[in-house]
Amino acid sequence: MHGFKSLSNEEKEKILPMVSKAVKAMHRAELGEGLPVKHEQISLPPRLRCQDTGKIPRHVFPGPSHALAEVAVRRHDNDSNKFGLYAMKDFKFGEEVYSFFCQDWYFGGKVSIDMVFASPQLEGDPAEGTVIRLNPLEYASQNRDGTWICSGWDSLTTHSCEPNLIYRHTQSEEDENWRCTFAAKEIKKGDRLTVDVNCNIWDRSDCKAVDKCNCGATPCTGTMKGFKFLPNEAQEERKIMSWRRESPPYSGQEKCGMALSLRIRDQLGLVCSSKNSSSSSSSSSDSD
Repeated sequence: MHGFKSLSNEEKEKILPMVSKAVKAMHRAELGEGLPVKHEQISLPPRLRCQDTGKIPRHVFPGPSHALAEVAVRRHDNDSNKFGLYAMKDFKFGEEVYSFFCQDWYFGGKVSIDMVFASPQLEGDPAEGTVIRLNPLEYASQNRDGTWICSGWDSLTTHSCEPNLIYRHTQSEEDENWRCTFAAKEIKKGDRLTVDVNCNIWDRSDCKAVDKCNCGATPCTGTMKGFKFLPNEAQEERKIMSWRRESPPYSGQEKCGMALSLRIRDQLGLVCSSKNSSSSSSSSSDSD
């Protein structure tokens, strides 16, 4: 699986009619039968080894444009080596931004996954063959039972202590493979899409890539290690948030604590009360 270039001449001739236009162009250029290509595909990084199987999963992921989603994977302007998820249109507060497919992370979340992009659909999409290595502690989410979940290109959202995306954490939602994100605030076309990982993960301190948070939000909690490591004030603030990340008093029948994942709620023993029980509270009691 090192790519078309590494195949024997016999193998190349056999599958040549089925390969992509990009691979055909590079093959003709290599033979001196075509013009030099303008873009060489990124070489795949060496595959990691899993102790149990001797190999690591490598997934081809169609980008959001293949799913007709109104978001896109793009390189960060301030770091061309990293990718993020960006809005391709304006979204109003509470509006569904996109849906995404979830599945259990391979080998119980103990190994990384190589995300390999399929052929681009829109201008600006990652080039075919682009690889992003996903460390589960950095990119995965967790279900109530502790199962590590791979959410495809949704994993490429950026952390922020004041995010513009939210998930609706309910048991029925968690039981579904297809889940949704919603706008936690007004989102403008071109905005980078962000989530609060400290509301989704209890503890990811084992990940070396996770350190201090410098998201620039007011206030920034200073950490991306998970809810367990938030300052007490930040924990209490999130305990009383509705799933829309609103604090009391609520409009309608919103419930507090719903901004937190089911796993975090279980860790806290948090029982969400209705809006009437704390309509003017600014912090949670010990019993919460």
